[in-house]
Amino acid sequence: MRSQILRYGDVTLILDAYNANPTSMNAALKDFSTTVKGHRTVILGDMLELGEHSRREHSAVLDAVKNAGFDAVYLVGREFGAVLDGQMPAEWFGDAEALRAHLMKHKPAETTLLIKGSRGIGLEKLLAVWQM
Repeated sequence: MRSQILRYGDVTLILDAYNANPTSMNAALKDFSTTVKGHRTVILGDMLELGEHSRREHSAVLDAVKNAGFDAVYLVGREFGAVLDGQMPAEWFGDAEALRAHLMKHKPAETTLLIKGSRGIGLEKLLAVWQM
């Protein structure tokens, strides 16, 4: 679950759901925004264990996402939900299971997805959407 590249038909997934901290999140977003061409979707899960810095760091990630010009943004977890507050177009879900259920009905196609979040968010559950 560390920077795996998986292909399912017209969808390419970059799965990095093992660990997330501000440095790795920003590096992944920068790399994704500068190297991937075509339709780009990001799915970001909370960065856990940031303590008193959590809101500030999650807000900084949203600033980076807002300026990157992604085609679709999905956010997962309480921390992103606390700072989203309409500052950018994104769909928010409380947990990975809720997003998985949504994606089963509205499966993205013809896109490259970056899936990045802390291990405790469980974003690997989203693979089931494309494995069916």
